[in-house]
Amino acid sequence: MAIPLPPKKSTSMASRMSSSSEGEFCAYLMASAVQVHIYHLRAKGPGAYAMHMALGSLYDELPDLVDALAESMQGKMGLLDYSYSTSYDNSGSALSYVRGCLNYVKETRKVICQDTYVQNQIDGIEELFYSTIYKLENLQ
Repeated sequence: MAIPLPPKKSTSMASRMSSSSEGEFCAYLMASAVQVHIYHLRAKGPGAYAMHMALGSLYDELPDLVDALAESMQGKMGLLDYSYSTSYDNSGSALSYVRGCLNYVKETRKVICQDTYVQNQIDGIEELFYSTIYKLENLQ
């Protein structure tokens, strides 16, 4: 079973959660790097090498981007609450999973810290997911 998305939160800024939303966002992305690593290790069949390489780049780059994001938010907000629980999938579609992560990032960024430096860091994370989707869809 793939990492489940956290419960939907209201998108109004008035109902925005405290630093726990930011911590959950970062924890989800950290867990996603582990899930992507599992898909990377399980790549097989036609196009497996390209998938292996694309996912390898994603799991290699994502933790550093998330670490920088978490540290900059903590500089403003104090220590984040990283509470997040998950299980990992050994059989799902890597492409579907990466698309799901991208959708999660696009939706959740609306309800976390709106400072431009934070949103710019999230842009880099989105860019990495889009680049990986391109590679998974088009490279063999």
